[in-house]
Amino acid sequence: MLARQESQSALERTLVLIKPDGVEHKQIGKIIGRLEKSGFTLLGMKLVRVTKQRAELHLSRSADRLIEAGIRALQWCDERSLFPMEIYGTVVPECVGRKIRDWRINYLLSGPVAAIVLEGEGVVAAVKKMVGHAFPDQAWRGTIRGDLGRDNALKAAREKRAIRNVVHASRNPQEAEREISVWFSPGELL
Repeated sequence: MLARQESQSALERTLVLIKPDGVEHKQIGKIIGRLEKSGFTLLGMKLVRVTKQRAELHLSRSADRLIEAGIRALQWCDERSLFPMEIYGTVVPECVGRKIRDWRINYLLSGPVAAIVLEGEGVVAAVKKMVGHAFPDQAWRGTIRGDLGRDNALKAAREKRAIRNVVHASRNPQEAEREISVWFSPGELL
């Protein structure tokens, strides 16, 4: 009995979103196939036309997360000798992060999204590894973004838009639970 309780407490859930470009390019089946082969339990799945309210709830607007995203973007620009003022209209990390968040909201609103909840031991880290690097052109072959992604970060930055990277996966168990509550009501999950 004790071993069963320990194993149940190690279960995690994670959210996977097949983003509008993944849906548009008919990659839902390929992605779900990869997720199913991982051995995790599928608790819920649905195709959703995203509202602005849901997109805003999904994407954190905490100052810490915006600043973190802004700092990463500014470092990325610096490494490539790009001018952040031309891309983001600012060099203030929180404002850069807010601009990226707005682009990501517009991306989620651009078409239907397939929302999926998986459960299993270590599912969050395992799915993040399967998904690969956020920039498809830098993701390893064998990852979802490396094999199915078609966009690159430089093109997205020059076009002042979010990177179309096929899929989202929660970063940690706490974020997963928050995100799952945005996309699913408890009665929708097995």
